[in-house]
Amino acid sequence: MKTLRSKLESILKRIYIESDTGTSSSSLMIGDSGVALFRILYLKHFENSLYDDKTISTIQALAESLVSSNDNSFCYGNSGTKWFFSYLYQLEIIEECDYNNICLGDELIVESALGLLETKNYEFLNGAVGLAQYLLFSNYKLNDSFFLRFLKNLRCSLLKIQLLIVLI
Repeated sequence: MKTLRSKLESILKRIYIESDTGTSSSSLMIGDSGVALFRILYLKHFENSLYDDKTISTIQALAESLVSSNDNSFCYGNSGTKWFFSYLYQLEIIEECDYNNICLGDELIVESALGLLETKNYEFLNGAVGLAQYLLFSNYKLNDSFFLRFLKNLRCSLLKIQLLIVLI
């Protein structure tokens, strides 16, 4: 019977083979951010380390990719990748000045989250809730006004949906 370590090693090898084909993205759920996160957690558990050369080069490429991405979703876009960098900062893999430079432009994510609420896109992976989750996890330095506004809008929308269900 395979050990957990050997199973995880084989998963990592398959992931690296697939990501070397050039079809990968920077996204957290299906791309390089997710692979790097898996690798970091693997190394932390089995190697008593947090990163290696391959992980460092992936992290550098991910930081550069944030500049060119226009997607703010948690699954495919900037908020998921920035969530990954927030996690790296909390693990003290990246320094505060690097973290702050990498995660610039959160105002666009705030606008997107509120806009997605207005269009009734509450979904976590591609909608308003995922963006708000990133902002909450990142300790975004908005006063609480964004979160109060977000939750108020979400509550109003959900109450409207509940009313429609009752009427049907």
